[in-house]
Amino acid sequence: YGSLNHANCAQIRLDDHGDILLYVSGIKGGKTYVERMTETGSMLVQTITLSEMELLSQTVTLNSICGDDGCLWYFGSGSNQLLFAKARLPLLSEGDVSIGENDILDFWSEEGFVYEEDVWQGGMVRNDLLFMLFGSTGAKAHLAVYDVRAHQRIMDIRLSGTIQEEPEDCDIIPEGIIVVTNGGSHYYLIRPE
Repeated sequence: YGSLNHANCAQIRLDDHGDILLYVSGIKGGKTYVERMTETGSMLVQTITLSEMELLSQTVTLNSICGDDGCLWYFGSGSNQLLFAKARLPLLSEGDVSIGENDILDFWSEEGFVYEEDVWQGGMVRNDLLFMLFGSTGAKAHLAVYDVRAHQRIMDIRLSGTIQEEPEDCDIIPEGIIVVTNGGSHYYLIRPE
């Protein structure tokens, strides 16, 4: 986190050499920061910038994550809609790079979205499903699950009443889905039924 990096969500990925890479969504300026993690710290090794493009011209802000499918995923809000885009994942050897319209592999939107009523947070892509967190102290908390192939919301897990803090990001662990929060020292576990 820094003045130019909101660090809204993060995803860990192992590269082809077994190095641990941390993909951090900066949100501001459409930046994704890639850091190589070691036992003693981390080092910025790549900055991926989302170029301005007509496809995403209505975008206010987007998160970026690295999915388990080896692609870069963008999700967030535009003018009364949620926007979703799948892009190629640049190689580290490319250095700092811009993602343009030719790098977008898939795109869809969900209409009728009002950010003030349904604040979006972090998320992840696993097994062709996008898990997207929503909520703040003033907006309902829930976890929406999207089928990225069908471009549809297939499930919505209500978290209001259970999570009192602002949900920030999530990941899958062997016991279920772990949700981390802002405004407390808690994390929550959603166990599969």
